[in-house]
Amino acid sequence: EVLGWLEQARSLRPLVIGEAIIDEYHFTNGIGKATKDPIVAVLHDRVETYAGGTLAIANHLAGLCDHVELVTQIGEAERRERTVRDLLKPNVRPQFTTKSGAPTIHKRRIVDEHSGNKLLEIYVMDDSPTGAADQEHLIDALDVSQARSDLIIVADYGHGMLTKRAID
Repeated sequence: EVLGWLEQARSLRPLVIGEAIIDEYHFTNGIGKATKDPIVAVLHDRVETYAGGTLAIANHLAGLCDHVELVTQIGEAERRERTVRDLLKPNVRPQFTTKSGAPTIHKRRIVDEHSGNKLLEIYVMDDSPTGAADQEHLIDALDVSQARSDLIIVADYGHGMLTKRAID
């Protein structure tokens, strides 16, 4: 019965709306206290990059549905559009809007390989509200994408993409 419901979901055309986030995990091994400063020193092992925010939601839905629409915002500075596109599954159709003067949201976590504990997080982002001109492009993108969709999923991570006007 569950498989039957999942098969019916395949034909749905969901629209995912919200911020694109690049999640990057730097796995490290502790080497103790640094020789010159009273800080913890770690040895870099590897980096793993993942789709975060609405990119992750769209990818999850892409495993259930044949076609997924995505309206998301990436930055003008440090745009990283190629990285974002590479993180999306092939059946996700992204429509990118731009946040002027801002970078694409990029969250780095420094992780202890042994324990799995996060030691530090570094966020590259501008969480001020989307400006008026960018908001007009966002609303236009929402209008077009809504018309093609059966289901709308909104994820507001609080980083400024969704203003009151866009929500309305």
